[in-house]
Amino acid sequence: MLDTRGMDFSAVNLPPGTNNTQVAILEAGKGRIGMFINQDMTNEVSYNLLQNDGDGAMFQWLSEAMFNLPENNRYLLLGIAGGYLLLQGLPGDRHSSSLAEKEDPNVFSLNLKTLQLEWFLASKYNNFDADLFAGFPPSLSLPTL
Repeated sequence: MLDTRGMDFSAVNLPPGTNNTQVAILEAGKGRIGMFINQDMTNEVSYNLLQNDGDGAMFQWLSEAMFNLPENNRYLLLGIAGGYLLLQGLPGDRHSSSLAEKEDPNVFSLNLKTLQLEWFLASKYNNFDADLFAGFPPSLSLPTL
């Protein structure tokens, strides 16, 4: 972790029991760091906040919320941008050998302010390597000095 005020690096461990885990890290406001965790591509996503001990020396993750996503899907955290976490639901359970079953994968958005989960789109493609951004890409933005 980089403290941009003092330009100091600190080592921060993930919460215990986070093997086979996907994480999405975000600025949680008031100088805090938040992290969404999905273990083993299940339908459970947890939200944790990084808190310090008051002296600024020790950090620990505090569990803030747990979300149960629609069942019969495996989930991938696609990323965070524009105040939303995007998750892709892959049909089938985690023991299924195929990533794409009969149904098309669904993408869900989680509003980071209201923590409302909404269906975003159905896609015939897996979006594992998609880049997530908010606003216009630099090639479409107005020139600035």
